Amino acid sequence: MLTTQLLEKLRPMIGFRANELEPGEEGNDIGEPLKATSTGITVDQCHELLQLPTLFATAPQRLASFDDYLTQTRDDAIRTLLTTLDTRFAEVGLNARLLSPSVLFKGIVSAPPMIVPLGRVVGLLLEPLRTDVTVSLDRLQFTGSFAQGFSLSLTCIETGEAKTIVVTTPGQWQDLGLQLRTGYSYLLTYSETSLGVGNSAKNTLTSWPKPKSNCQSCQNGCLSSYVSVSSVVVSNGVTTITSDTNYGLNLVVSAEGDVSGRLVDNPARLLPALRQQMAMSFLEKIAYTTRKNPETEDAREGALFAMVDKENANRVPILLDRAIASLVKGMQAEASAAIDVNESDDITWGSI
Repeated sequence: MLTTQLLEKLRPMIGFRANELEPGEEGNDIGEPLKATSTGITVDQCHELLQLPTLFATAPQRLASFDDYLTQTRDDAIRTLLTTLDTRFAEVGLNARLLSPSVLFKGIVSAPPMIVPLGRVVGLLLEPLRTDVTVSLDRLQFTGSFAQGFSLSLTCIETGEAKTIVVTTPGQWQDLGLQLRTGYSYLLTYSETSLGVGNSAKNTLTSWPKPKSNCQSCQNGCLSSYVSVSSVVVSNGVTTITSDTNYGLNLVVSAEGDVSGRLVDNPARLLPALRQQMAMSFLEKIAYTTRKNPETEDAREGALFAMVDKENANRVPILLDRAIASLVKGMQAEASAAIDVNESDDITWGSI
């Protein structure tokens, strides 16, 4: 699941509102970022008990910052919702593992030749191919020598978003844990100048991998079931495919069904479930507060009624479960056949 992207999309959707009827009440003074809401919905609209003074009165006594408390509880609510969704998706087969972690380039030479550095930007072009499938770059290996601080860049061509990857040890595998979304293309590159004087990458390939013989979509390239891989040189914004060397790069890649990209593109679909999860998370804080006074006791009773009282047909957990079930049902109906777990996950050199 694209958790990081979804977290960024969902954070601004529900904000906090000061109680205008009690402007001097403790807890009403919060930072402007917490008041922002991209949907116009605030936490007190998720449940009537969630007024800021009540949240303040029931917050932990040793509280460094009320703003931090609200931020942390909100983020925890979002993560809880995403974890629940991931589990529900698994139950209906929407996030099955399609390809186990596999080494991209298997056919390597024992004494790889040096690549003469020419000051170019070089690397790999990675293009995920299947709808509702996330390709993961699990591990990276760079063969060659380099100066301290040498790094690669993983750049999304369409958005320009770039992640810096510091290479630790020549020839050793290191963990990555990066995800590629279908519908976007990525450049994993480095500047040969950044290798430092006297250093160079090594071409570990005997030859550029050939596509599968039974792959009808392959045409003189490295297309495959899940991701297309090509070696490239980037100059003045122009990407030229070379397909004659891996520029010292190798990857361990995996793939799994993942419909969360649809939610990243349209996060409003999560709003009904998010409202109920936000209510649930803050009500739990109120219900289990350690503060003891008449105000908190009334709030505790209200929170427990909202969550666990069997006489309450609209208990928040029931509403949350309904919202999640509705979302999962809709996603299941739309999911691509590409996430069928029975698809072959055979791998040949350079193709995944």
